[in-house]
Amino acid sequence: MSCSTRAFIRLPRLCTITGLSRSSIYLRLGSGKYSDPEFPRPVSLSPTGKGAVAWDLDEVVSWMEKRLGRRGSSPDPILGPTAAEG
Repeated sequence: MSCSTRAFIRLPRLCTITGLSRSSIYLRLGSGKYSDPEFPRPVSLSPTGKGAVAWDLDEVVSWMEKRLGRRGSSPDPILGPTAAEG
């Protein structure tokens, strides 16, 4: 049997790891102008599907690596064209 080392992280740690604010994270999760379909989706920690949520750390790291790979190639949908320039 294989032992997995996957970990869930809560919102404060997600903010620290990504450097994004709470509101920026929820904008990326939304369906509006600033949504990011590639941003990791939260996982419910409660048996009812309501209440506490967390993010899979592996998915967060993967999202960050994709962002680094695209650095400078296209404008950030949240920050606009200046984010890719500087």
